[in-house]
Amino acid sequence: MKHSCVADLFRKTMRGMMVAAFLLAGAAQAGAQYTIKVAEKADTAYTRHIRSFAAAYNVHNGLKTIYINDEVTTFISTGDDIKLMDLSLPGNVVVGNQPGENIARIKPVRRGMHGEDMGVLSIVSERSLIQFNLRYVDDPLMATARYQCMPDDGVSYLNPAVDMPRKEMYEYGWRIMNSRNRFYNVSNTHNRMKFRLNNIYTEGNYFFVDVTLLNRSNIKFDIEEIRVKLCDKRKVKNTNNQEIEIIPTMMINTDKSFKREYRNVIVLPKMTFPDEKVLTITVAEKQISGRTISLNIDYADVLHADSFTGSY
Repeated sequence: MKHSCVADLFRKTMRGMMVAAFLLAGAAQAGAQYTIKVAEKADTAYTRHIRSFAAAYNVHNGLKTIYINDEVTTFISTGDDIKLMDLSLPGNVVVGNQPGENIARIKPVRRGMHGEDMGVLSIVSERSLIQFNLRYVDDPLMATARYQCMPDDGVSYLNPAVDMPRKEMYEYGWRIMNSRNRFYNVSNTHNRMKFRLNNIYTEGNYFFVDVTLLNRSNIKFDIEEIRVKLCDKRKVKNTNNQEIEIIPTMMINTDKSFKREYRNVIVLPKMTFPDEKVLTITVAEKQISGRTISLNIDYADVLHADSFTGSY
């Protein structure tokens, strides 16, 4: 009888160990999804153990860890513009948004346990997919306040909707702003202001239009807006003047006021237009003075756009 009880106890122990091994194997296969499911239950020692197991699984999967605390806002910057940000986590325990084109910020909404896995942050930029394991620490000084993504943090991703990353546009733009002028006879003078064309470059599916605005008055110029349009060369009364507005892809200089000189490179989508129209760039000042000056660029000038290859 004594041997029978021992045998039964042995069989029950082995059965329990097999069930535990099966559950752990299933957790390893399910990964983060399994973590989300069990986290919806009460915060018991069992769920904390599973979270810890899933956290270790994520680390072994090669994800870098960002340490977070409910008293610290974590800022993450990338080299390229962020196209998508996703927080895959249980119960919305971490919130986040995108305050800048290449900046993400996250913060827990509740206190966690030290070492608790709080999910995965995924960032899709113009050229890469980056993922981080989020882990809670109880000391705010241990939390990651800011993190600059490195090239080896992500997996290369070619976004078919992105012809040229903004970082590359900035590099081209600053090279142009430091180059010598190639145009000298395309300009306009109005209200003691002079608006002139310096350069036009082309790369990929974009034009880089380099312009300078000179202020010969003693009144500072506060920029309200810069607009680009295709306009008819001749505006005849009682006829329709068709204007086509072109939205710049980006502008290198983001300054909104200047005293004497303002230079900017405006990136436009590559285009063609008939000889009857001109490319018009208009800079308008904020009210009350509201000075406005425009620069007209003929298509013949656009055809003289230079390329970056062999230009420097």
